[in-house]
Amino acid sequence: MQEFIAAAKASPGKLRVATPGEGTISHLTLERWQVPGGFKTTPVPFSGWGETSPAILGGHVDAVMAQPGEVKPLVDAKKLRVLAVASPQRHPFFAEAPTGKEAGLGDGIGTWFVLTAPKGTPRQALKVLHDSAKAALEEPSFVALMKSRGVDIDYKSGDKLRQELVREQKEWNDVLKRLGMIKK
Repeated sequence: MQEFIAAAKASPGKLRVATPGEGTISHLTLERWQVPGGFKTTPVPFSGWGETSPAILGGHVDAVMAQPGEVKPLVDAKKLRVLAVASPQRHPFFAEAPTGKEAGLGDGIGTWFVLTAPKGTPRQALKVLHDSAKAALEEPSFVALMKSRGVDIDYKSGDKLRQELVREQKEWNDVLKRLGMIKK
């Protein structure tokens, strides 16, 4: 990762980094890392993960911000190497790769999937949605699938979830403002 940062500093904007789309957590993490890292790259948004692997393998981009499950087969085949992971701790698929924090780029964050309902939804309906979603998350076949894709299941609900969402919104506002994605 330090070699990548040094190369990006030596030629600001020259290194092209594929993301699965503008405004995705991968794109925003790349943008977030550039400030403490003191480097500049050119993000190249694609229409999802399926397009980023051919782009990196074909030499059309220099790096890719991707989910662990997306790149694991290519890393295992020695076609890609992981420079850093954007998670609070080292990822079990890529234990040798430092976290963003270890690389001096700040805390990492994972991708969240949040189930929401419109304001005013009856409590009984919310309970059914909650209980069904929780049961699905605990289903052994789902747990095994997520583990095989390198996805951690970290169930949160109610006030704890709201507090986490508010905290993360505050953390990401600077990045979103800098990119012009929200008004200053």
